[in-house]
Amino acid sequence: MRRHLHWVLLLLAAPVAYVVFMWFASVMLHRSMQTHDIGWGLGEFAAILAAVFVPVILLIRSIVHMVRTYRRAQRAKGRYTKTEQRMLERGAHAANAWEHARLVRAELLAHRVPGTIRQWDVVPYPDEVFFARLMLTYARYYGTDVAYRQTSTFAFGRPAFVVGALAVGAIANASARSRATAQASPQWRDWQPTAVYVSNRRIVVDVGGQWLSFDYSTIVAMYPEAGSWTLICQFPTAVPLLLSGDEAPIAAVFAVMQTYGAEALRDHPGLQALNTPATQPSLPPVGKAR
Repeated sequence: MRRHLHWVLLLLAAPVAYVVFMWFASVMLHRSMQTHDIGWGLGEFAAILAAVFVPVILLIRSIVHMVRTYRRAQRAKGRYTKTEQRMLERGAHAANAWEHARLVRAELLAHRVPGTIRQWDVVPYPDEVFFARLMLTYARYYGTDVAYRQTSTFAFGRPAFVVGALAVGAIANASARSRATAQASPQWRDWQPTAVYVSNRRIVVDVGGQWLSFDYSTIVAMYPEAGSWTLICQFPTAVPLLLSGDEAPIAAVFAVMQTYGAEALRDHPGLQALNTPATQPSLPPVGKAR
């Protein structure tokens, strides 16, 4: 019963506040009629406004706290909304992927070969084995050419009007040029969720129905950030590759193993976050607990 006390008191306070403020309004009305003092009239007006708005505010707060109390009770019984259920499922997926990355890393550090999978999408290299099929977000880093239309302003009339029209045209052209420059500058592009295969020879990504191969032997720089759930690879003749998502640490572990060797699995700064177990999925609190 204690958890209901707050919203119940707010609910009871609403009619009490209405009665109290209306009583003040009647008293001030009486004084105003006796003294003809404008101050009492203004006080009456303020009391009437308070009689209207204060109960409404109290009722709204009461409803908010009542809903929060109900949601806490439902959660305690294991009854979640669809949004809460999706949040828990999303958290469980992230935790499972994190523990999978930790397990793969531990197996490789122990010089054991992780389990392999059989796939029929990509033709394998000789002696190539595939370890995982992951769902990740793909992007590439590059600049591009962006065309924009530059307008010409023609105006006649008074000098002030002509100058103003020319200034507006110049501002519009400068704005279009600035937007085109920003769009053309190097940045991560082509964002899309996709399937990714990880093998002992390469990373293979499905980009719009076309499988792109990124061999470990062609990587010239790599930035595995398990704590940020990202893997960035640079190549001598191709634009950088970004893979991100819950399962990115799994790809990062295999990539580090194949490019730096087994010792790097223990020492690489980008994999140190995997020393910590996954956080169990949880929901944010419903309002402020009382």
